[in-house]
Amino acid sequence: MLNAGQETNGVLLPRQSAKTTTMTIVLVGRCAMRPKYNAAMTLTTRASKSSEVFDQVILTPLEDNFPEIDSRPFKIYRGKGSEHVRFPNGSRLSQKTAKGTSFRASAYDAVWIDEAGEATAEQGEDLLGAIMSTFDTRDGQLISTGTAGDFRTGNLLWEALEAPNGRVRYAMPDTTTGEELENWNSARALIESMHPGLACGLTTAEKLERRWKVQSPERFGREYGGIFGTDATADRLISAEDWESGRIIAEEFPTPPERFAIAYGIQRDGRASTVVAAWRDDAGNAHVLSMKARDGSDWVADKVHDLGTRYRVPAGYDTINRFARAEADKLERARPRVKLVPCTTADVGTAAALLVTEARAGRVRHYDQPAMNEAAEVAVKRSFRGSATWGIGPAHPEDDVSPIEAAAMALRTYDVQTRDRRKAVSTMRLG
Repeated sequence: MLNAGQETNGVLLPRQSAKTTTMTIVLVGRCAMRPKYNAAMTLTTRASKSSEVFDQVILTPLEDNFPEIDSRPFKIYRGKGSEHVRFPNGSRLSQKTAKGTSFRASAYDAVWIDEAGEATAEQGEDLLGAIMSTFDTRDGQLISTGTAGDFRTGNLLWEALEAPNGRVRYAMPDTTTGEELENWNSARALIESMHPGLACGLTTAEKLERRWKVQSPERFGREYGGIFGTDATADRLISAEDWESGRIIAEEFPTPPERFAIAYGIQRDGRASTVVAAWRDDAGNAHVLSMKARDGSDWVADKVHDLGTRYRVPAGYDTINRFARAEADKLERARPRVKLVPCTTADVGTAAALLVTEARAGRVRHYDQPAMNEAAEVAVKRSFRGSATWGIGPAHPEDDVSPIEAAAMALRTYDVQTRDRRKAVSTMRLG
């Protein structure tokens, strides 16, 4: 398909289909065989991820296959932000940050955007506007590859696959329902009919079943079935301006006041967790402070028990998350008891809306903690199947938004407990 020479091209493949490896072979081969061929690759995730992938799939394999530096038919440059490979024929393959400014004022023969389905509409528009002009003096190719994204209209990969240009598309029928993917037998039949990596032995049905067990039907359909979501937008949930306006820079983190609440958030796959405290000051501003953030989730119960018993504060958690429920089970058995506040789907949605509303109103204060800042940057709306309620989710599967999820639940838990306490006091006075 790529050799047909279309200017724009879309490639939709599920995870574990050798997509990245294949594209690497194509571009390295072209640079080696075509004089003065200028190619670039980027990922729509953070710049550090693009650099990491470029190192793993291009630089390191080239070095491993040609261990003797002096005899290599290319030169490798590892300068931070300027990683590239130069060939004796004047060709060059480089890594770029997924921003329009990275491509302007250049001329390219090929630009490869990986994880194109994960780009926001604004990012896709920015990249297209810059990259297409680099082909004005060459017969260039834009190659967008990836898995299905959370939305369609304005999605870089969706638009490439729907336009009359070069297309390779491995996907389940677009009419596949969440119910069909909830049962492994029907999901397996669907994926065996279209997954090239499964067909050729790159992965196995047993491995895919393990992925199916830890992902929602919608997420599995995107990652492995090529079914795009229908969310209207995947924009950042809390704007950069709103988050920046609430930043408090201090030499030391504060000690929460006498009355506060805590909550814990855990990534959907259990890779990382955060315990957050929340309270309001006399002016009604909401304060959120990460008390601990670490990989994994098996430490959460101990930390929550320590805070809950030491300060006698309630702890909120998401009942939808199986890892969160597992930690709650530990806390139910622990003595002395901690007051747990289970958050159902409706509660999680209310908490998310509360945090966003308060941030927009300029009433959220945070303490410039890196994990919390990064979570705010990548947090987007997460829809719940069969419900109009939405929660907080990651812009990309690998992103950790547990600090923001925990902050939202902690603030809601504080507000609910404060309201209930005031009601109790009012009842006592009336009595």
